[in-house]
Amino acid sequence: MGYTSQNKKSLVTDEKMGKKKKDYISRDEELFFDFLPEKVYRSLSKDEYRNYMEYRRYHRTVYRCKQRIKEYEDEIKKLEKKIEKEKERLKGNQQEDGFELKMKKYYEQISHVDKKFQFKLSWDIRDRSSKTQKIKSGQQHRPSFERLSYTYDGKPIEKNIKWYLKVKSVIDTFRKTFYLQDEESCRQFLSEVYKEDWSDDPIDFVKDEMKVLITQYTRYKVCDSNWETFKSETHNLDSIRDWMSFCEENGIDRYEWGRD
Repeated sequence: MGYTSQNKKSLVTDEKMGKKKKDYISRDEELFFDFLPEKVYRSLSKDEYRNYMEYRRYHRTVYRCKQRIKEYEDEIKKLEKKIEKEKERLKGNQQEDGFELKMKKYYEQISHVDKKFQFKLSWDIRDRSSKTQKIKSGQQHRPSFERLSYTYDGKPIEKNIKWYLKVKSVIDTFRKTFYLQDEESCRQFLSEVYKEDWSDDPIDFVKDEMKVLITQYTRYKVCDSNWETFKSETHNLDSIRDWMSFCEENGIDRYEWGRD
């Protein structure tokens, strides 16, 4: 039938006393089919030959797959040992403090510097709309006897939503509120300072960017003076704009004072 020698890739040789012995690397696997005598091998039909070769291929594949699994399992064991070692270094033992405890000890010595710049920001969106507008939008109930005016100074009465951002320090609980006018004013402000159009950006993007600017502004101002002085001053879009111009003129990198 003109078949080649039996699945050469699955054969290994053993050299002893000048003799070569053919063997299969997957001999110890389940359903091992031993080496066929050449006469039997050449007598196989086409279907038998095809099935025999596919069997040999997958028998070898099973062996190699199991070998890889064993290698991976050995790697996992090594990694588990490394993980345990790192955990001990992190947490420490009876003889020596871990990295976490050492970090906390050193932080306590310098925490006063860090805490000076720690504060929280929170939005305060206030509805300053007229009673007529609130009744018109369904926010309030209209008394049957009350007469409403839907214009003011010849113009339709519209919603009046004001934006404020509150700053609260971590130490001594200093509080200060930034008056940011409204959504449209903040969009115009960002468009102006960044020289790009912010009119269609999602409202959350606008709020997030305003928080970044106010974080930078607050940290710089507190460092330049202190929380007491910061609290006594007025802070709004104009003061932020002036500070940004000051940074640009004096080569100050705003992002050194905060990125979020």
